[in-house]
Amino acid sequence: TLGGTAGLSLDGEPLGRGEGSWANGSMARKPSAKVTMDAPTYLKMYVYREMTAQGSASNPDGVLAAFFRYADAAEPGMSEVVTCLSAVVESGTAGAPRGAVAGRAAPAASGGGLAGLFDHLERCLEAPEISARYQSLVAWALARLLLQQPPVPSDIADRIGGILAKIEEMARPRLADEFDPVALGLIAWALAKAGTGKPQFLREVGDAALRRLEVFEPHSATNLLWAFAASSCKHPAAKAVAERMAVEDGAGSIFVQGGEQDIASALWAFATLRIVLPEVFERAAEHVRLRMSE
Repeated sequence: TLGGTAGLSLDGEPLGRGEGSWANGSMARKPSAKVTMDAPTYLKMYVYREMTAQGSASNPDGVLAAFFRYADAAEPGMSEVVTCLSAVVESGTAGAPRGAVAGRAAPAASGGGLAGLFDHLERCLEAPEISARYQSLVAWALARLLLQQPPVPSDIADRIGGILAKIEEMARPRLADEFDPVALGLIAWALAKAGTGKPQFLREVGDAALRRLEVFEPHSATNLLWAFAASSCKHPAAKAVAERMAVEDGAGSIFVQGGEQDIASALWAFATLRIVLPEVFERAAEHVRLRMSE
């Protein structure tokens, strides 16, 4: 079945929990120019479901095994790579309490398997047409990998740092025109969380965000705020978000659409950056008072 911890591989063989050579990455081959077949849609949908199921079952090696069996049949594109990365991240948080996304002991993906996945990722990043959304999703997933416990091997951590630096370089000339609010919030959060984002890059993210701040949803806005605060980067966009929170009502308000995590992150960012707007904290206090009974 697709939902179990064993599942089926692409050729019908059962996928075990880290069994055999998949667990140590010995079958995680580098991309080969000989594999050029464009996979049929049904095969792509199958591997998406299989990787997601293995991730939900806290089986990172099962995720990687499904990916590499697919890679035997066709050259994975960025969509398959991002799905695999996201499922490996999910495998480290599946079953965790709400909000417990870091610091939780979980099954670790093998270093060899991740190294093989990164070979494919780096090949995909060479393509100039990789979208801004994909760049931000990759950065988000890699930053999350760095947070997992037990930690990834040091050589994998170093490689993640190099890939994040590459993504930052690729993203800079495209921030203003191609990164939407979700992508801006994700890439800012990821590089700040990983500790690899240069101050000038975060300022440029802020400049791009400031031009379209009215269309930011609460979660993307708080991702941006958190990145500024965690990096001690003061930017006019942060105060603009605070001013918006002070007056905005209706469905777009963070106090209506955002969750408690969004509100708490925003308030922490304002306090850290010393943005003082009493109206925001008064609205937050009233929101907490109304929700106390829940």
